[in-house]
Amino acid sequence: MSKRKDGQARGQYTLEFKLEAVRLVKGGQSVPVTAKILGVPTQTLGNWVRLSEKGQLKGAGDKPVSQEQMELARLRAELSRVWPPIRNCMFSAGVKMHFLRGPCSSKDSF
Repeated sequence: MSKRKDGQARGQYTLEFKLEAVRLVKGGQSVPVTAKILGVPTQTLGNWVRLSEKGQLKGAGDKPVSQEQMELARLRAELSRVWPPIRNCMFSAGVKMHFLRGPCSSKDSF
């Protein structure tokens, strides 16, 4: 695996992973949001989309992506689309989110 300028190893992604990421973008998900969800640099995902449109997208091919990983990527993308309106509605209704306790009303005592 090659190194980046900062000394960290570059990520290697399978063709299946890249194709799923491109599918999410072509399905309407924005590149920055999809990149953040999948944990890849935004520029990298943009390159994959561009290469896919030219028919030149290739993968590392060293390790296949499991069905579970594909499903997790799809669910993360879906959640990122539906969560903002839900969160805005909850905040406007005065609902507070607590990390491990779940949602609770501001009237709840602690």
